Amino acid sequence: MENANKNSVLIIDDEPSNIVTLHHMLNPDYTIYGVTDGLAGLTAAKTKNPSLILLDILMPDMDGFEVLSQLKNTKETRDIPVILITRLDNDEAEEKGLLLGADDYLQKPFNSIIVKLRVQNVLKIAKRNGREKSEFLSRMNHEMLSPMNTIIGSVQTAMKYDCSDKIISCLNRINDASLHLVKMIENVLNISGERNIFSITESTFSIHELIDFVQSRINPDLIKTKHILTLDISPAIPETLIGDEKRISQVLVHLLSNAIKFSPEKSDISFGAYIHADDDGTIILRFEITDEGIGISYEHQKDIFDLFEQVDGGIARKYSGIGVGLPLSKNLANMMGGDIWVESEIGKGAKFYFTCKTKR
Repeated sequence: MENANKNSVLIIDDEPSNIVTLHHMLNPDYTIYGVTDGLAGLTAAKTKNPSLILLDILMPDMDGFEVLSQLKNTKETRDIPVILITRLDNDEAEEKGLLLGADDYLQKPFNSIIVKLRVQNVLKIAKRNGREKSEFLSRMNHEMLSPMNTIIGSVQTAMKYDCSDKIISCLNRINDASLHLVKMIENVLNISGERNIFSITESTFSIHELIDFVQSRINPDLIKTKHILTLDISPAIPETLIGDEKRISQVLVHLLSNAIKFSPEKSDISFGAYIHADDDGTIILRFEITDEGIGISYEHQKDIFDLFEQVDGGIARKYSGIGVGLPLSKNLANMMGGDIWVESEIGKGAKFYFTCKTKR
């Protein structure tokens, strides 16, 4: 069985013999993918998401420099380290590659030891940089959480005393802003890995208890905005299932919170739970959240699932947030064998679908 923890290497080289040679040198330490032209390499980089790319410079139609430029200017691939492969032996070519974002060079003909060491070194540097960024985010956000919790506690204590309506109004605004900022900080902690967001833990849970918990989390916002929530829970769903109750709840709370956030007060929000597929003990649940909000244009419907992307600057300023909830939710859905997608039109609300695998 293939080791899922192995790093993967994508080789882009128009000479199949070079791909075979590099495969022999790097196998079995890495999962190897190979393509023989630049366009196929760009597609493979997006679909395979390799740990590292070995990229030949001299190729017909689209040379390595052009491929490298497109890789580094594409969101999905710009952070993948690239080692250029070349027979060229001049400073100008090396300088051009480094300026475009290459991490290292490999000279033909290949030396097996050099190939292995350069691949190892580039991957180690990439891993260390990622870990350092994660640790920095974690430390920074913990430092921010501590004073924010003090502010929230102090404000809530002050609100218990007799104060003028004006002071109470100011305290309420401080409290709401502080709670919102804490949620944003916690989202960044999730991204940094501090909260281990990408772990899935399965256990037996009750579908109705899960939905009751989700309702309890969003009820304060529902009451405040006077939204009307309609539930439709399919009786075909077994009362008890096996899955990650915590992560399913986390996704549902975010989707429903968004529906409240982006919908006018007193409008309708519907929440449905159904069986999407039932096969040999595996049940795929499908949740549907529909709102009457501002809607999302077709061209922006993919952008909202990209980390830190928001549909519109004016909308971001009006509704606030840093745009991490939907990407995190989509990642969780994928980890649970499901997905999240949306159907929407500007001014006509939105309908979000969330699927995840569970077991009987």
